Amino acid sequence: MNTFSQVIFPIFGIVMILIALGAFFLPYGNRIKDATQKFDAFGVKMEISVVTAIILGGMLFCGVGLYINEYGYKNDAEKLTGQITQKETLINKLQSQMDEKNERINALTTQNITYHFVLDDLNPGTPPPPASSLICIFYKNWRDKTDSAVYRVFSSGASAFKVTFENLSLQQLADAAPAVYLYDKKSRKRWVSQSFNPLTPTITLSPEE
Repeated sequence: MNTFSQVIFPIFGIVMILIALGAFFLPYGNRIKDATQKFDAFGVKMEISVVTAIILGGMLFCGVGLYINEYGYKNDAEKLTGQITQKETLINKLQSQMDEKNERINALTTQNITYHFVLDDLNPGTPPPPASSLICIFYKNWRDKTDSAVYRVFSSGASAFKVTFENLSLQQLADAAPAVYLYDKKSRKRWVSQSFNPLTPTITLSPEE
């Protein structure tokens, strides 16, 4: 059932009805309004006026046209519903793929990284504090002191220390403002990084003012 049938059947039916009604008011009606038509089929004999036959034919065409339109609208609605469902399925699939790729990227960029820290206030010959009395406090964002992690500190040479950050995501740090502290539990002294660059393996720490 195409669009042509949806339009032509109702129009043709309305034209037939108008022609039949016009027979009572227009000159051509004198030739058909009193004429009759006999039907003899399937054992049924009947005689009706031509005007009535035209009106019935017009109503039939209108009815068929309405049915075709309703059928077409229903099919169009089902097609649109199917297309919307397909689009939603595609969107969900793409979103799942994007989430999976983000997880893979995060897994590739998340790793254990060892940093070496040097205290810049140690004078030559001054022994550094023992590593056993130090802890490393790491903030992913120095503005948010609630999001922190504490790591063990190990000696790394005569006056340096090393700390291994576990499951560190460089991608997350690139969008943050990280900070790192070394805290001496005995003297309660803290050293802080003035500008912590996660990509720099050796970092100089200064006493906190």
